[in-house]
Amino acid sequence: MSSKDDRIKKHYDKGHLLTVKNKFYRDFLERLFKLLLQIDVAQGDITSKRLIKDNKVVFAVIKAKEDGIIGGVEEITHILKKHKIKTKVKKKDRSKVKKGDVILELHGPIKDILKIERIILNIFQRMSGIATHTYKIVKTSKPKIAATRKTLHGYLDKKAVHLGGGLTHRLNLSDSMLIKENHLKYGGNPIKNSHIEVTSVKQALEFAKFKPAILMFDNMPPSQVKKAIKKLPKVIIFEASGIKDHKKYQFVDVISLGSLTKDSRVLDMHLKIK
Repeated sequence: MSSKDDRIKKHYDKGHLLTVKNKFYRDFLERLFKLLLQIDVAQGDITSKRLIKDNKVVFAVIKAKEDGIIGGVEEITHILKKHKIKTKVKKKDRSKVKKGDVILELHGPIKDILKIERIILNIFQRMSGIATHTYKIVKTSKPKIAATRKTLHGYLDKKAVHLGGGLTHRLNLSDSMLIKENHLKYGGNPIKNSHIEVTSVKQALEFAKFKPAILMFDNMPPSQVKKAIKKLPKVIIFEASGIKDHKKYQFVDVISLGSLTKDSRVLDMHLKIK
């Protein structure tokens, strides 16, 4: 691995932190799930309460309804365990699945399963959809592919990108410094070894004198990015952002795409009680 590859990993790859073994991530997952459940259950599951008298233990499966990459197994099994529902993992995170494959087996009280069914499927489907979308783009790109903070489910979306083979980029505003146009407009000069957003060749060359670790070319056409790179020290990590067609920017080091989390469709799956 080259020196630049090492530095890219250091700056962009925080996926190893996104596990329920880490308290900050586990707490986030549990708080998010609690909120989503409160919204969905509201005053109670009136259908199950009316129709199902015996809260007996049942067997259920979660199946894929289309091909894709699985994400969210660690998160869903953790939540189910918290709700006293036993699980058996049939497909691990990052696994390729085919339509009809069983991902997870569940054993637990029927009312408990029905109460959280929609929330766990929503999380499972979204994370798997992002992982699948990311995987497809990563496979067709020479530069590393990174997410942005354009997320709906925060850390879960970032974890899904990681499972698809992408880079997480910053997890939050305190994770690392990214100096953007609005900062420079009302602040001072860029800081040495920082991550700086530029929007023109002139700006890129001007900020290069501050010896940045990363220059992020934001919403710049490929011809202008190429022109800037030719005049800049190769030690700098070059990132393209705010772009529509990543295939036109295969000469940079990293491409950050909001579409990984903003525009990904879910991977369809369903839960069936046997």
